Amino acid sequence: MSIQHDLKPAVYIYELMSNLDALKEICAGLEEEGVLYAIFSGHPDTTDDLTSKASDATKASIQTYHAIDIANARILAHNAANHSRLHVGIGINGKSAAMQMRNCPADKPVFQIETDNPREYRNLGTNAARAVKGVMFI
Repeated sequence: MSIQHDLKPAVYIYELMSNLDALKEICAGLEEEGVLYAIFSGHPDTTDDLTSKASDATKASIQTYHAIDIANARILAHNAANHSRLHVGIGINGKSAAMQMRNCPADKPVFQIETDNPREYRNLGTNAARAVKGVMFI
């Protein structure tokens, strides 16, 4: 992956074939807690979709990476946490999403969901922000 590490400290979100509604809810959860995030997309076409629907502030944080050997949301989250200066990452692949912290084992995310419920995606974003701030999860 070619990741730009000169970004401000932020929760990294690695997405691969995500549904945009889930991504929007996760970002809203992070924003509500006042934590910055950066979105990295595994597909250039998805990056174009995200950029066209994103707010101006979010557009600057969307980048593309090459999805090599990425199997699922857990691995995406683990890689995102390892690259983030805040040590927290989120992975999204289809309906599956996971939140991971840097020192946790790759196969044991802090949270993992697979749902159609937008509230659960928002809670995942909120909990990622709370992990950064060191406060209790919801």
